[in-house]
Amino acid sequence: SDNVLIQFLLAVHSICSAGTKIESSLNELQTALDATEGDNHALLANIANALYRMAARNRTVLAFSRELLARANKRSRRPAYVVDELRVAISLDDVREVAAKVKELMSMDTDDPYAALGE
Repeated sequence: SDNVLIQFLLAVHSICSAGTKIESSLNELQTALDATEGDNHALLANIANALYRMAARNRTVLAFSRELLARANKRSRRPAYVVDELRVAISLDDVREVAAKVKELMSMDTDDPYAALGE
C-alpha cells in the first residue's frame, strides 16, 4: 500500500511488538514515502523523529531514521533537523558524525540556544 500513515503505523507496531518484521515494515514505509511524500521534508523529519525515539538502540531503525533526516535536511536545511541528526548519531555512537553535526549546528544561524546541545 502507498498509504504513508498505514505503513508508519505498521512500522511502529513492528518496532514495539513484532521485532522480526522491522526491516520489511521500514522498507514498505520507505516505498510509500517515495511514492507519495518524497519531497515532504516536514513529514520525513517527523516520521524520523518518532521512529528514533521509539527505537531505543535498534540500529536498523536508527539507520532508517538517519536516512530520512538526511533527506529532510537536504530538501530544507533546518536546525531542528540537524539536532535530530545529532541525536541519532549519538544513539549510534558515531563520534565522527556527532562532531560534524555539532560543527554544522554552530555554523547555522539559529536563535535556538539549545541547538548545539542537541536538546
